[in-house]
Amino acid sequence: LDVDFTSLMEKELDEVEEGAKPWVTAVRDFYIPFSKDLDKAKDIPGPKDTVEPPTNVACEKCGRMMEIKWGRNGKFLACPGYKEDPPCKNTQNFEKLPDGTIKIVAKEDASTDEKCEKCGSPMVIKTGRFGKFIACSAYPTCKTTKPIPLGVKCPQDGGDLTQKRSKKGRNFYACANYPKCEFALWDRPVPRPCPQCQAPFLVEKYSKGAGTSVVCRNEECGYKE
Repeated sequence: LDVDFTSLMEKELDEVEEGAKPWVTAVRDFYIPFSKDLDKAKDIPGPKDTVEPPTNVACEKCGRMMEIKWGRNGKFLACPGYKEDPPCKNTQNFEKLPDGTIKIVAKEDASTDEKCEKCGSPMVIKTGRFGKFIACSAYPTCKTTKPIPLGVKCPQDGGDLTQKRSKKGRNFYACANYPKCEFALWDRPVPRPCPQCQAPFLVEKYSKGAGTSVVCRNEECGYKE
């Protein structure tokens, strides 16, 4: 993180907001040097540009040889059949042993005390591309899924608040009883009552200057930590 660059950008944005500097000028001053740096960066190989040798690990679902791919959490094995019709979307976590051998790392599902409301099978905690969620252990026969409760109750109907994602990919927090209950908020709930006004839960707030802080949702209270 370049602190000087960030400080300069914040200063210019403040000048634009106050009317001291035209926004067109601010964008031009940023983009011209940035575009030159971007052109240079295109010639620098990154981890995603590295060509991985083919593996000798066969896909357990279709038999094709798995490929090493890069994701947001690092390397993983993926079936090359994801482009085929019908596609094979099998993926596996792995580790490389000192001799170069690829060892599959099993994706362990954590158990829960819940039963699937559709088929009665045990529900388990799985990890997907957007984090953890609860799913039926009978998958793919039963595809029931549900978000993990945050330990905070909805202030409108007492339902569980859960994390969801908007169409634009932003996290928000809503009542699990939607659409019967439409309560939702952008700030992540913290499962602790406010020590000042006894509101049932606090929320996390983020600002550029102060970073992340925990505050009371009740604006009249003003509690902050």
